[in-house]
Amino acid sequence: MNTIEKISISLTQFLDFSLKPSGPGKVSSIRKIKYNEYSVEADYWKGLRDAIPKFHEQGLTFDYLESIATSANEKRKSRYTDAVNAYKKFLGKKEIQWFDPGKSFWTFENLSVKSHAELGLVINEQPHLVKLYFKQDPIDKRRSKTALALMVASTKSDTNTDAMHSILDVNKNKLYLASEDQDDLDILLALDGEAAQFIQIWNSI
Repeated sequence: MNTIEKISISLTQFLDFSLKPSGPGKVSSIRKIKYNEYSVEADYWKGLRDAIPKFHEQGLTFDYLESIATSANEKRKSRYTDAVNAYKKFLGKKEIQWFDPGKSFWTFENLSVKSHAELGLVINEQPHLVKLYFKQDPIDKRRSKTALALMVASTKSDTNTDAMHSILDVNKNKLYLASEDQDDLDILLALDGEAAQFIQIWNSI
């Protein structure tokens, strides 16, 4: 009996695939995921993506985040500094408390998409599960709605069940919040189709 391969990818990888038009671009994106090994050095935003949760969890000062930016390599230093300044602006005078965001994943057959938020923050008494978005290109409405619908539908470890799912476009200082409407159901049906296609292509290359 053949063992079914378990496929585990990130939310970003799945969204990049699902939002590509049909054709060779989808195949290329899966080939890159399947055969290119992960490299810490190539993960541009890993330094800040790891530092911001630590900043909140350990109650550190902004000096810590600024030190992460100034110690980054020359190719990243400027953008890291801009991101830290933008994050400081986002927090402003908000009342912030940390909680463990836990883990979450969305599955379709043997495909598992890691969808957990980096941050669990009570912002002005309202708990949020916050996914961090660092890229310079602003996240568009379609991409944010798709990501948030998937996050809401994910299976979660024990965490704050009243938390709002959200995505923070760090550089644009904009917080996108999940909604509950018919569009989300339609998005999830479409994602099921994308997941089925992902598995089919994965098994073929």
